[in-house]
Amino acid sequence: MADVRLLRKVTIRGKNLKRINIGAFEKLRGYRLDLTITNTQIDTIPSLLFNTITTISFLKLSLPNNKIHSFNPFLHTKAPILNQHGTILDSLDLQGNPIICDCKILWLKQWIEYSVEHSTNWHEINEALDKTECDAMPGIQDSLLSV
Repeated sequence: MADVRLLRKVTIRGKNLKRINIGAFEKLRGYRLDLTITNTQIDTIPSLLFNTITTISFLKLSLPNNKIHSFNPFLHTKAPILNQHGTILDSLDLQGNPIICDCKILWLKQWIEYSVEHSTNWHEINEALDKTECDAMPGIQDSLLSV
């Protein structure tokens, strides 16, 4: 019921937090939003979660120091646009997560290519990706990070 039109930054943290409901962010709105989920026990971010973000134009998504092993915000959407409502993933931080680099995250290569072409903050994005440890299948990490 709160008016969240002027909300620009949301930070969620908690060492006992294990799950985020799909509709958790459906009431958020505005031009830009900086969404951080950090220092939790969350191991999966449901891809449908991003389909409920309907009125944000640019999303800065920071997911450091969780237990996330796989992440695909584009599973039910059109990459590199975050969702069918036109929300663009403007920035991404996955550092400190046990990401498994396999075919499930090939969307990341498309997103990186899009970011290089359209983003003004590529340096920040590149630094965050460099800090992301990736237990890769042979050749996958190289193809993702060689963009």
